[in-house]
Amino acid sequence: MLVNMMNDGQVRLGTSGWNYPDWRGSFYPDGLKPEEYLEFYARHWPTVEVDCSFYDIPTAAMLKSWDRRTPAGFGFTLKVPRVITHERKLVDCSGVVAAFLNATDALGDKRWCALLQFGYFPPTVFANVREFLERLGPFLASWPVERCPIAVEVRNAGWINGRLGKVLRDHQAGLVLSDHVGLPPPWVVANWFDPATGPVTLCRLLGDREGIEQITTTWEKRVLDRSPALDEVAKVLEGLADRTRVLIYAANHYEGHSPETLTRLAQRLGPRVAGPAPSDQPPRRLTLFE
Repeated sequence: MLVNMMNDGQVRLGTSGWNYPDWRGSFYPDGLKPEEYLEFYARHWPTVEVDCSFYDIPTAAMLKSWDRRTPAGFGFTLKVPRVITHERKLVDCSGVVAAFLNATDALGDKRWCALLQFGYFPPTVFANVREFLERLGPFLASWPVERCPIAVEVRNAGWINGRLGKVLRDHQAGLVLSDHVGLPPPWVVANWFDPATGPVTLCRLLGDREGIEQITTTWEKRVLDRSPALDEVAKVLEGLADRTRVLIYAANHYEGHSPETLTRLAQRLGPRVAGPAPSDQPPRRLTLFE
């Protein structure tokens, strides 16, 4: 189902996942049950990034549950299964792609984007960016963007350039701007080439996993201050919001507590921030089977 990607000049903020017990008392109220997390989350933020689809395609029952528990106008970005990106490396993937799309059709217009997240490729896999793009281009050409928008994240720093941007633009695929250790940050990439390559642009605030885990492995509060980076990210997103639908996802590893990171970014974006999807349904108690 095609998502309405008309630009409204706003930025939609979410976190990388929602099922974090560490958030109890800082974001989730004490006593809230884990099966109630998503419904509570969706009353505060308009979108979320789904990580579990990277490991296996979600079941129809799970997806229908997510649909029931979130209001109209809420959106999911789902990672494409790793068998496509990491195991088969875009070769002979049509069956897995079809299975992923058929399953996630259950979300209807709440499926906002598919995230094609690559790992770092050594020269023994792709000698250079040209070899990578020669494989990426045909894959994107076969992807039904009218059915499900797609965005691409590359972890080889030297491949994030205008050549990548052109291939994405040619196939109406979005670029993922990542603030991640070892990669050029969004404000640097935006100076190299136009990051608005498709109807949707993702920004992922990922940080330094190994570095922050030397400080903490629990995620109930912010332990790092990335204010200068948030200032720069906000400027980039403001410049994109009138030309592409902008989705930004913050991970706990960025500052230690992603809901607070979003709040801090929202303060910088002001009226550019889209609010949570309105719901006229009162909160309900869920059963264990939902």
